[in-house]
Amino acid sequence: MSFNRKLRMKKHLLLILFIPIFSYTFSQEFYTLKRIVLDSKNKDRISYASIGVKEKSIGTYADANGYFEFHFPSEFLEDTLYISALGYSVYKVKLSDAIKDPSDFILINSHPILLKETLILSKKDSAGIILKKAVSNIKKNYSNTPYNVEAYYSEFIQEDQSFVRAIEAALDMYYDGIKYPVFSFKSSFQTKIKEERKSEDYIKNPDKFNNGNNMNLALKFCSIYFFTSYLKYSHFRIDSITYLNGELVYKIISLDGSEYFIIGQNNYAIYKIYDKISFPATDSNYKYVSFKVDKSHILTINKIIMSVDFFRYQNSLYPKLIETIYETTNFDKEMKTKETSITRFTRILFNKIIINEVKEIPKSEQIDINKDMFNIDSKYNKEFWDKYNIITDSSISEKVYHEIFK
Repeated sequence: MSFNRKLRMKKHLLLILFIPIFSYTFSQEFYTLKRIVLDSKNKDRISYASIGVKEKSIGTYADANGYFEFHFPSEFLEDTLYISALGYSVYKVKLSDAIKDPSDFILINSHPILLKETLILSKKDSAGIILKKAVSNIKKNYSNTPYNVEAYYSEFIQEDQSFVRAIEAALDMYYDGIKYPVFSFKSSFQTKIKEERKSEDYIKNPDKFNNGNNMNLALKFCSIYFFTSYLKYSHFRIDSITYLNGELVYKIISLDGSEYFIIGQNNYAIYKIYDKISFPATDSNYKYVSFKVDKSHILTINKIIMSVDFFRYQNSLYPKLIETIYETTNFDKEMKTKETSITRFTRILFNKIIINEVKEIPKSEQIDINKDMFNIDSKYNKEFWDKYNIITDSSISEKVYHEIFK
């Protein structure tokens, strides 16, 4: 194993430790805008475009097929809708005009992606120096003061290639502004469940299933320090320079392609982080990501994918979307017979940030985010969910609910 590979494995082991499409509706104070985001030239659907309102902290994302549903209060009718995606110009339209437009689609214009090979870059533009500047500007670019969040949480669980459990929750959260040690299990968030909806439970082997959830792991990624603390374990290159939210940004990618950062050219703000960690069974370190479930079974971690997107509000950056995929396998105690494969798809959308009149969550209302939220008693409140911002993500959720409710 190469020296660089060993360094990167150390980082991984540290991590282990811890109706028509167009419509608008009005019900009391809320409107709903439904659209598909397309490339204006080739009419391709644009996956995961960011949807927001100028100088407001609410928003959502389009799904993998470019479709979104955006719910907003009537007080925002005269505000400006912003739609952006990496490599595209920002689309702007007044919300009152958008809901009057009968089109099913929103067309946004692409910006050319400038590949490194077409650019003349000085030494000050090297990937290493850009990353160092991004780290040195963290305190300037990111908020580290308390704030409240309204968030959408989802976790879909797949067992042996079939979806067996789905849970979605609307959360009220409080961030205390404290930076705990990077690999601490302690969370900086207090969390309360406002509403919840879920499937039946079709897990075939519950005694071999880890009944916790990945919310704490996902929330850990809100800390920009979580990722920047291990940059020394990888080597990076400039992949391209393009546009995001009307700003030139660098895409900095690791040499093995498993990690990348989207970093602003002017302010060196980190707008997106992506990391993929794999533990192949042939790797000599595989035994270090294996844990005893009971006397007869061992759980192994095969792969972790994690990403976090940040957005700017009131001159500071805040988390907007956190996603993780956590793939594990259960073996017999000799690790010779594969028994069950479990994959968790976790997502947390920060659909509203509140920085004024910030309030802690009363202890009596807080949940333990390390425990299994699926077992919390709740009733489905359709009226609430009809006007709450989520990511529809038909590429996953349709399959989930088709398999679970068939």
